[in-house]
Amino acid sequence: MALICMARDSTRDLRKMNRRSFVATVAVAVSGCVEGGSDTPPNGDESGADQTDAESQTDEPLNESEYGGEAEEGTQVIEEQVNVELPYGDDFPPKEVIITNGADEEMEATVRLLDGGDVIYSVTLVQDSRRGYRYPEFIGKTGELEAEVEKGEEVSKLECRTGTGFSNIAVDIDDVDGCTAPKRANINIRTVTETPDEMEIVSSEERSEYNSVDSFVESYRYCDDDPGEKEACVTEDGELDFFRGGVSGRRYSEYESIIEEFPSHESEDDDYPTGTYIEHDGDVYVFSMYPLGF
Repeated sequence: MALICMARDSTRDLRKMNRRSFVATVAVAVSGCVEGGSDTPPNGDESGADQTDAESQTDEPLNESEYGGEAEEGTQVIEEQVNVELPYGDDFPPKEVIITNGADEEMEATVRLLDGGDVIYSVTLVQDSRRGYRYPEFIGKTGELEAEVEKGEEVSKLECRTGTGFSNIAVDIDDVDGCTAPKRANINIRTVTETPDEMEIVSSEERSEYNSVDSFVESYRYCDDDPGEKEACVTEDGELDFFRGGVSGRRYSEYESIIEEFPSHESEDDDYPTGTYIEHDGDVYVFSMYPLGF
């Protein structure tokens, strides 16, 4: 007699062998294993075996991902495939993937993530209105992925740019109009003639971030020549106080790295500005980064 489904306990044993790297399709709602042609009645002598199988399922809700995803109540994972080892990439601390239903009604959809045309992840789920599914620590690779959202015969495609300068991947199966958003921040830059005594100033020429530093220094110098010409030139008593410019996406990532790598000072009622101190072309500049909402 042919075996027509995989027993849930054997699926769990396989997952324990290598939970994240093996490639398989998990039907989460499978309740047991049935052999074709069995004539055992539902309430027959083998009710004890049925009870054992039911008990084995009570510790793992049917809407919980076998791979570690977290489903809100009202979200049921029907089928899921992970075709790569997770987290995918090690360029930065891995970020989550979020799938939500923003509609006012229940919806079913299949969401796929592709890299270079290859499907690296796929999940089919049914979600109540305003419910979500979250896969933590999924993507750690810088680049571009493609997301596909399939609803019935309709397939929508999205470009997902990934990296430290971008948000986590988030897909709304109702309103398919976005995937990742660039992080944004304001960068303030000013020059100083004195530095904290304990600080060892580092020159931008010693670091790979020289060009990023230079672009903002040039903007500051432009403001210094004519402080009143641009709104980005912030003045005090008619004199240039600092230059403010915006960054997003890859540029956000560049300046986040600068803030982390160069020496910084946090003001404690002294005369030195709070920020990151960088020597550039003979002058010392203080950079401050202020992340913005999406």
